[in-house]
Amino acid sequence: MIIELSTANFDIEQDIQHFDRKVSTDELYATHQRAWKEGIYVDDEQWAVLKKSAAAILVENSEASSKGAGGI
Repeated sequence: MIIELSTANFDIEQDIQHFDRKVSTDELYATHQRAWKEGIYVDDEQWAVLKKSAAAILVENSEASSKGAGGI
């Protein structure tokens, strides 16, 4: 599994030509169900990248953060 994070919007109609594999809805659903039942594998290097990225964009759970932007 490869985790890719984007910092910019993308145009799916333009980018779809670069996809090398099409997946049927049945295959996608089966994969989804299997992931919920069995989990997914993320290797150590990818996990480290994910944790570093999450640390930069996530905030600690608190009453203020639960209220959202502006603390309303």
